[in-house]
Amino acid sequence: MQKECKICGIPKNLTEFPIARDRKDGYRAECKMCMIKYKKEYYQNHKKYLEERYKKDILYKIKLNLECRVRTNFKGNFPIRSYNEINWLFSSRI
Repeated sequence: MQKECKICGIPKNLTEFPIARDRKDGYRAECKMCMIKYKKEYYQNHKKYLEERYKKDILYKIKLNLECRVRTNFKGNFPIRSYNEINWLFSSRI
């Protein structure tokens, strides 16, 4: 089964899309390659700001470290249904 990527517009296999259990079809609208490219571009365009914020804002630093620990330690076995809920959990607290 195939799906068209929202960003590049190329039809691809479902294995090339990240799983999103909160979506109707169970997959994100953007393919993995487009997401990787977007994240790299975003980091390059905002590198100075992100590095400064990480150095100065202690709550931001704690939030990133906690998110990383949660995602690595509970990979696949986490009771929360999706990473969107994890993001909401951290963003609403800090």
